[in-house]
Amino acid sequence: MNGISSLPKFLEGEPLPCGYLEPINPHVDPPLLPETQFTRSEAQAVIDELRAEAAHLPEMTLEEINEEIRAARAQR
Repeated sequence: MNGISSLPKFLEGEPLPCGYLEPINPHVDPPLLPETQFTRSEAQAVIDELRAEAAHLPEMTLEEINEEIRAARAQR
């Protein structure tokens, strides 16, 4: 699951693979589509893996989430 393993690096500021952060000109560039399609069981496995990775994290309230967003925007 390359996309999942790239997420922590992306959150630390590294670009995602496959040029996800490059500018897209819709008149020239083809749309970015997944290279493969997931079956329902593969998609469920990804969701389960994400839940397992996040199981140790405490739940956040909506206000806590909004405060983190405000703080990140203030640092820009």
